[in-house]
Amino acid sequence: MNEQPLLSAEALTRRWQELREGQVSRETSLPEPPGESTGEEMLAMELLPELACDPIGEELLARELPPELFERFEFYGRRVLEANERLNLVSRRDPASQIADNILESLPLLAIWPALLDPLPPDPSVSRETGPIEFILDAGSGSGIPGIPLRLGLESLDVEFLPSLLLVESRKKKAYFLLRLLEELDLPDAEALPYRLESQELEIHLEERGLSRGLLCTRALAEIDQTIRWARPLQSRFVVAHFIKGGPKLRQEFKRDSMKWKKRGWTLRRHEGFHLADRFSEHLTFYCSAENS
Repeated sequence: MNEQPLLSAEALTRRWQELREGQVSRETSLPEPPGESTGEEMLAMELLPELACDPIGEELLARELPPELFERFEFYGRRVLEANERLNLVSRRDPASQIADNILESLPLLAIWPALLDPLPPDPSVSRETGPIEFILDAGSGSGIPGIPLRLGLESLDVEFLPSLLLVESRKKKAYFLLRLLEELDLPDAEALPYRLESQELEIHLEERGLSRGLLCTRALAEIDQTIRWARPLQSRFVVAHFIKGGPKLRQEFKRDSMKWKKRGWTLRRHEGFHLADRFSEHLTFYCSAENS
């Protein structure tokens, strides 16, 4: 296929380097996300300066990623591309380009991983064996984004505490594909579950595994308030959440729902922007508290 070179380790490495340099060059003047903004959206942005996102800058992106990681990304990306025709994991319009972008869009989460954990709210129950984050739960995982690139990256960087990975995908055919893919990638302590985020089965599964301190991550799953409501049964098990969003409607969400987030125990702590060739993604990190759940 003439699309597949986009997913080669060499092409992904080159594009990542170009994107890193692009973020740094934009650090002093972050433009607005592409697309036309309505008068209401512009007013919301003026009224909400706290939502103005910071660029993911040079210090966070300085960490070098090993070549072997991009080889695993190539294998992963090609498997997703092969399965896309029957499972519709990404849009069928230029799927290789979309898969490559999805992988690269996940890497800022890897870059800011140390900042996500420092400082987390203190917890005397944290053990030396599991560390501050015991598990990563990727809700509405689809093609495994952002969970698989994040977990592959953490493994390649030999982090002190490697969290379990749970890919939650309600559509059984996609969940089965993800399970097979995890086996092929030889990812230890990783599983794909055919559940919904709000399902009792997922709550029981986490209880049976004894997982109590997790990172919830999603990409373009739903509005933030909807995701928070779905996660409510599990809220006491999450200490941090990371949502990858895009588009000007995020400002509308913030204006309408930000007070609800706080009342429900979700505190926005970081908000950063990342430029891809044809889109702008925003990375929002929340600290989660069980008190208001």
